[in-house]
Amino acid sequence: MEELIRLYSEENLGRITEGVIRAYRERNWEQLFRLARRAGLKPEDYQGERGRLFKRLMATFHPDRTAHFHRMIRRYSGEGNRMALERMKKNISLVRLCDTRPPSPAPSGDEPVYHTDPSRINPEGESWEE
Repeated sequence: MEELIRLYSEENLGRITEGVIRAYRERNWEQLFRLARRAGLKPEDYQGERGRLFKRLMATFHPDRTAHFHRMIRRYSGEGNRMALERMKKNISLVRLCDTRPPSPAPSGDEPVYHTDPSRINPEGESWEE
């Protein structure tokens, strides 16, 4: 139970909502539908109403609901409701699909090469090369 409570942190819920926001902004409907399916929603019920699906996912995983999730985990644990606890564990696993941490930097020696176009002028009126 304590492990599941730790997983339902504001940080993890924030990662999920960031992933939902990113998918919606980028119009990545496949990702948004994947998240909805993993959360136990039926995306086909929201066909043509993607805004409603977005709102539902946001309302479901918003970090402000952390205390609510903790109460539910304690209640389900007290009742011995293993199915509900497994469903909650599955839902918080969405963090892996939504992880927003930047990729680790390239190892030294493999630094990216930047090509410049000397014909481009910066706002100061000078060549970018200068």
